[in-house]
Amino acid sequence: LVPIVESSFPWGEDGAKVVPVRPPDGVAWGALALPTSEDEARERVLMAAAAFDGLARLHAAGVVHRRIDPGNLVVGKRSDGTPAVAFTDFLFARIEGTETIAAKLDAQGFGDPYAAPAINRMESYAFADASSEVYSLALVTLE
Repeated sequence: LVPIVESSFPWGEDGAKVVPVRPPDGVAWGALALPTSEDEARERVLMAAAAFDGLARLHAAGVVHRRIDPGNLVVGKRSDGTPAVAFTDFLFARIEGTETIAAKLDAQGFGDPYAAPAINRMESYAFADASSEVYSLALVTLE
């Protein structure tokens, strides 16, 4: 099974057009109950795989979210039953080739428990990149 990824931050073909869309009906990752069966655990792994695929797509489009946490990852199901995931809350995102819209975040470090150690050590999200976001998403999906 290949999970279908729904993005809450889709890009036009030229990479410049941003049109927000509604995330899938579902719940934040942090609100999910622990799996109680092998089937539920398998489904959770598919959701995590869809989330990592979605993150790779964001990074390929030049987007660094910078605030990945259990409340910013919405999971649900499509009408065919396959997992759907959406990253939400792009308020602090950095888009490659543009000025950041969150300059204050660049200068802040507030001990985010989901931030990579280097981000917390530097006390600034200005250093967030694809690798630090993979770290954050791994923490979210393993928690």
